[in-house]
Amino acid sequence: MPAEGGSGAIEISSAPGCAWTAASTASWISVLPPASGEGEGALRFSVAPNSAPQARTGAIAIGGQLFSVTQQGAACTYSLSVSSVSVPAAGGGGSVQVNTACSWTASSSDAWITVTSGGRGTGDGTVNFAVAANPETSPRTGTITIGDQTLTVIQAGATRTVALTPTEANAPGVAGKGSFRVSATSGCNWSPASRADWIQVVSWSCVSGSGVVNYSYAANPAPSPRSGVIEVGGQAFRLNQGPAEPRVSAVANGASAASGPVSPGLIIVITGLGLGPATAVAAGAPPLPTELAGTRVLFDEIPAPLLYASEQQVNAIAPYALEGKTRTELVVEYRGVRSSPLSLEVAAAAPGIFTLNSSGSGQGAILNQDYSLNGPGNPAARNAIVMLYATGEGQTTPPGADGVAPADVLPRPVLPVTVEIGGVDAPVLYAGGAPGMPAGAMQVNVRVPARAPTGPAVPVRLKVGNYQSQPGVTMAIK
Repeated sequence: MPAEGGSGAIEISSAPGCAWTAASTASWISVLPPASGEGEGALRFSVAPNSAPQARTGAIAIGGQLFSVTQQGAACTYSLSVSSVSVPAAGGGGSVQVNTACSWTASSSDAWITVTSGGRGTGDGTVNFAVAANPETSPRTGTITIGDQTLTVIQAGATRTVALTPTEANAPGVAGKGSFRVSATSGCNWSPASRADWIQVVSWSCVSGSGVVNYSYAANPAPSPRSGVIEVGGQAFRLNQGPAEPRVSAVANGASAASGPVSPGLIIVITGLGLGPATAVAAGAPPLPTELAGTRVLFDEIPAPLLYASEQQVNAIAPYALEGKTRTELVVEYRGVRSSPLSLEVAAAAPGIFTLNSSGSGQGAILNQDYSLNGPGNPAARNAIVMLYATGEGQTTPPGADGVAPADVLPRPVLPVTVEIGGVDAPVLYAGGAPGMPAGAMQVNVRVPARAPTGPAVPVRLKVGNYQSQPGVTMAIK
């Protein structure tokens, strides 16, 4: 019978009336019913599959006679616990599990792989092997054959010892040059290669394995930092370059949005490129920082309080130290890289009224007497008190303190403050620091004139000394 088993039949010859019974002598042979009879007849049987590689023999006993059944052994199969192993360049040992019911032999095809134990066996077993160190820099592959299975051994290449000092450097956004040292144990069989088109290897030298690599780098034209690599003997020197030099396009009054002179304590908006972080950051409550997410604004080297910083816009407050000056140089610094200086005119005051849409025109940022927001749908009555919010009042008494909120004594502008509503003078009840806001934000409380015109957009003008706020600001009066 074949190893996979099967069925068969036996022809029985017996005298008429002679009874017989059949029984199997092996558990893997089954007599199929009927297992008894009289006289001549046929007996069927089945044979289970043989999973062992050895042949086996059993019998069926019939009326004192034995019918022999011989079954072939199963074909040998082999399997390994893994099909491949990785070994470091230094070499080492390893093992693999063999699963089979047959006999087997393990042998290596490569001199650098040695079977140390378990070289032969029958049934399941373990093969242990050793791998010699790889003297070459390229990896190599060998095999161990076990039965009809192959174990692949992959060994890494040797690493030539190369060390760089330093391994990393930081550079500003402008063009420049630098160098680093190389130490190698394998002589001078190394050469540097730049992997960034903006980094050039200028020269390099080597004596007894050690040397110096000189490089140059181009200016970064982008508003974001970048990194590049010089490779030496499989090691990497990384150069991190800062963003492009910040470029200031315009400086505007934070309330009026108009360009012009700056004054002590003026809230300003600076626009340009590379001024700050890609993700905008706003300062919290006073006191305000003079550095925000790596951004600084300097007036004649005096740091200004910052309200907001982003890649294309920075909001700051001009220092009160500008008092008495006629010009100042503004510089924006981001991550240590400075913009070109921008010369600005300085005035004693540069008033601007904040508007709801931040454009410098239209409905002003004005509160009614009940602290509700003034507007066409919520106009102020004549003779009512309203509160205007502005900046650019100039120096104050007591003197302005950069970036802090007014304390117990609210600062008042040194210069006189007047207001016109609809062309009519409005009595100013208070002009000075806005409680809770940083110095430079001014609150002006005025009474709406009894003769003021009514309507949804009545013009409002603010005057500090001889300096007037922008036109186009309105309020609603009923």
